[in-house]
Amino acid sequence: MRPDKLYYFAIARYVPDLLRNEPRNIGVIFFSESGDEYKALFSKNLSAKLGHSLAAADRDMLKGYAQYFESLRPVGARELMTTIEQTRGKSQFSEFGTVATADAEKEAEYLYTSFVEEIKEKTPQQRLKTRLKDDLQEQNLIGEKKLEVNRVIHSGNLEHKLDFSYENGRLYVIEAIDLSNTDRNANTTKAAFMFENLGWVRGSKNVEAISVIIQPTAADAKTQELLQILRETSTVYNYSNGQRQAFFDKVKSIVH
Repeated sequence: MRPDKLYYFAIARYVPDLLRNEPRNIGVIFFSESGDEYKALFSKNLSAKLGHSLAAADRDMLKGYAQYFESLRPVGARELMTTIEQTRGKSQFSEFGTVATADAEKEAEYLYTSFVEEIKEKTPQQRLKTRLKDDLQEQNLIGEKKLEVNRVIHSGNLEHKLDFSYENGRLYVIEAIDLSNTDRNANTTKAAFMFENLGWVRGSKNVEAISVIIQPTAADAKTQELLQILRETSTVYNYSNGQRQAFFDKVKSIVH
């Protein structure tokens, strides 16, 4: 197995109206520290993605913008970061994130799917849980003597349905929480209450709570507030910002 390597990424954005400042994610730049590994992924159908907000002149500009970064061959990370930081106007980039992975191709595709072309399913919350389940199965971390999915457990007079769990004398509870959707308040409150209830009934040393979250690329005050609630009741892994591999490593340490 190849060792994990450090990579940087940034989300490419288009801002239709600079006064309103409502960016739309249109691509991902992913690169190694040395610059020898570089990948730029941009939406291939910007008109469909951006709709009426995309003027003809902007469409041509964005097409050239995407082609430039897709064909770029950076000398190193510092040069590339400088180029990205100098990008202004309607074409912008997020702050740089980092991720450690042994599979750069897969990680870049995952970031693109997460931020640019989200898979359509019933709800954002189900999207995250389904994605998490698929990734855990691929890592061979779900099954007999491994993580259990949708376990129903009684705690005092209450019944809880756990997204993922494992028990070996100690109960490990893993909940998928999407902080970018409209139900984020209810989902966060429900998870935090469940973590606290299980810890109170079973004893805090006998329960370890883990929250796997995704959040908007530009976290607002409410997102930070909800994150703080989860951090007070669980260990938080940000699945959309470089902590995916750290989460897998944690689960492996639990079930192996």
